[in-house]
Amino acid sequence: MLKNKFFFIIFFYINNILFSNNPDIQISINSSEIFINEQTYINIFIDQKVDNIESPKSDSYKIDFSGENINSKVVVENGKLKTKLIFVYSFILKPLKKGKLKIDSFNIYIDNNKYQTETIFINVKSKSKEYKSKNYEDEIKNFEKIIKKEIPEIYFRLIPSKNIYYQNEQIILEGYIISVDKSVFDYKFIEVSPIFSGKFIIYDISKTIDNKLYFRNGYFIQTFKRYIMYSIEKGLNGIGSPEIVAVSPYGQIKLKTENIGIEITNINNSNTIHYLGDLFIKSKISTNFCYPDEIINIDIEKREVDFVINNE
Repeated sequence: MLKNKFFFIIFFYINNILFSNNPDIQISINSSEIFINEQTYINIFIDQKVDNIESPKSDSYKIDFSGENINSKVVVENGKLKTKLIFVYSFILKPLKKGKLKIDSFNIYIDNNKYQTETIFINVKSKSKEYKSKNYEDEIKNFEKIIKKEIPEIYFRLIPSKNIYYQNEQIILEGYIISVDKSVFDYKFIEVSPIFSGKFIIYDISKTIDNKLYFRNGYFIQTFKRYIMYSIEKGLNGIGSPEIVAVSPYGQIKLKTENIGIEITNINNSNTIHYLGDLFIKSKISTNFCYPDEIINIDIEKREVDFVINNE
């Protein structure tokens, strides 16, 4: 009888491991070291919709809920590409004491089950007397600037290369920082929450940006984000703008953003002809073996494959 009970316990434990559907939970903090009276953001990433999140309580810090966003990413499951939704929950952390603070786990509730995040740490420093003395005059000047001059307005705008696309057509979407004040581009810009949409597969290719500053129609403009996207559904599909914060002498400034819509349509059903084309490049070398300093030939052949669709 004892042997049977022991076997049942082992079987139940293994079955629970193999067939459990525990959510993938990750937590991050924007800054691991800040000064007292400053604040930073904590983001929780979950692959399932939650029922409730309880933030930890402490007399050493204060945590307030900031907002919820949805992002999508492409994953491979059983050899097939699938779109996976990631729910992002943002919180504002404001330390009340200095020193190395431990941020306890957040309690997450999904379908009557309780899960917890990992604990994180943050180092909170106080500005030294030397620091205060050295920067006192600058702080006074900055304060006078705030009184005499309004805090500069900074905008973040998502602009697609065009507003109407065909299904399965590649979409290039760029995010611009815009302001009439050139000095704001000396600030540090931080992406607090990512772009989100359940209607597109989105790839972030912002590493390809050259960070040049342009002046057009009275505004200074700089590219900050760049995406390649593919639509999932036709129709007017919405895209939620990422949340961008500028770290400035006036404190943290939240950039003014707007969500956008992109219309996805089928090829027209009217009697029109549409050109579609692909470009192929074929290359070959004269030999696969050569001596040092020997010249070999490389031939590159370009071939365009065109076809038209006559919708009648």
